[in-house]
Amino acid sequence: TANEFADAWIALNTAGSLTTSDTITVTWSSATGTKNGVAFGCPGVAASGAVDQDATENQASGTAPSVTTGTLSHATEMAMAIANNANGGGSPTGAAGFTEIAQLHTSTNSYTTVAYQATSATTAVTCLIGIASATASMILFTLLPATVPGTASLSGAGTAVAGAVQGAAASLAGAGS
Repeated sequence: TANEFADAWIALNTAGSLTTSDTITVTWSSATGTKNGVAFGCPGVAASGAVDQDATENQASGTAPSVTTGTLSHATEMAMAIANNANGGGSPTGAAGFTEIAQLHTSTNSYTTVAYQATSATTAVTCLIGIASATASMILFTLLPATVPGTASLSGAGTAVAGAVQGAAASLAGAGS
């Protein structure tokens, strides 16, 4: 294999939270090789057009695979990182600022690691892991926050709009009553 492969699939507007009695079925296009699959929920993301940034990186060999997004559209996004590395790379370490959701590995097959980070600025996000020299693929995408509707009133001339983004503080600047 030239490098390890990874895919990310996103389902928006699901009918509520998953429970332990729910089933997600994954069908692979090839019966060969060992496959890993991780499902996770991200509450509070936009109901449509949720993906803001999407970056991928592949390395043929090395000890520090990384991937970086472009500048974020919003400060409070959810960054999701997926790393897939050959067995020879060992269990990935690092991913500073990210919280690991899952790591899958069986026998001599590849490692799949999934982690997230709640952002607090619009600067690009980087996910860097440490492995022994091996092939690796990484995916890093960010999800926009859901808009929370609000109510506004204005006395006098002008325009008032209310709303907030989940996870962000809302404020009003200026004069009025």
